Amino acid sequence: MSNYQEIDSLEDKLTEMIRGRATYRERLGEIERDENLSSTGRHTEAVELCEKARAKHEELRAAYDAEVEETRQALRKEAFSPKFGYLTDQATKVATRAAYAAAMDRAAGMSTEELRAALERALRADDELSAQAIAHVAWEKGESRVLEAYMEHDKGSDLRRLYQFEASYGDRRTAQRKFEQRIAFSLPEWPTF
Repeated sequence: MSNYQEIDSLEDKLTEMIRGRATYRERLGEIERDENLSSTGRHTEAVELCEKARAKHEELRAAYDAEVEETRQALRKEAFSPKFGYLTDQATKVATRAAYAAAMDRAAGMSTEELRAALERALRADDELSAQAIAHVAWEKGESRVLEAYMEHDKGSDLRRLYQFEASYGDRRTAQRKFEQRIAFSLPEWPTF
């Protein structure tokens, strides 16, 4: 499944949680207005309806959380793994991974300014592997200005897709997005009658 399909699926799950709560409220109103039921009968039906709605909601939330984590891991792997061509031999892959690890180790001890300067040098020298390793460390440190400089250089990058995903579903969400998701994630309320 492509990342775009997964994002559509995540949005579908959010929409379904919201729709499920609305349907629950409508059905709860019908039960409350039902003149054929005693007060005990209305309460019993309302509780059963609430339990089913909450179970469905929790199932959707668990599927949503699992899909977010699965997509995040796939995007991180795409963004931060060294890239190899189809015909790259095993020795070259091992050497490239070792060079990437060494570049990450060097970048790990750098300050924000040092990361930014090292990224500029790597980009000027067309050292894509070092630039990617610096971006990886900047991601781990939360250095968004360094990340933005890297993404400006690499317009169609996997890091850009990860950054956009995290802005919609992860740690970099806006307050508005967090509020929207909090509403979608809230469980159906217990009946009050």
